[in-house]
Amino acid sequence: MAYKIDKGIPLAKHGNAGKQRPGNTKYPFRDMSVGDSFVATENSTKVASAACQFVKRGGAGREFATRKLPDGKTRCWRIT
Repeated sequence: MAYKIDKGIPLAKHGNAGKQRPGNTKYPFRDMSVGDSFVATENSTKVASAACQFVKRGGAGREFATRKLPDGKTRCWRIT
């Protein structure tokens, strides 16, 4: 499944809502600029874990934040 990267979605407040290399992740972390976000159907813990592994394995200097949406999906933002 390809994820659509969205621009200009503000970071939501908290409460409102396997091993891979950085280039091989199923999420578009490598292609995101600061302020970009995407929606995933997986739970926020899985997406946050994937983002953490991406940073540890070669995505240094990038930070991501995830929030659970009211519909049960997860939005992930690149914040730095």
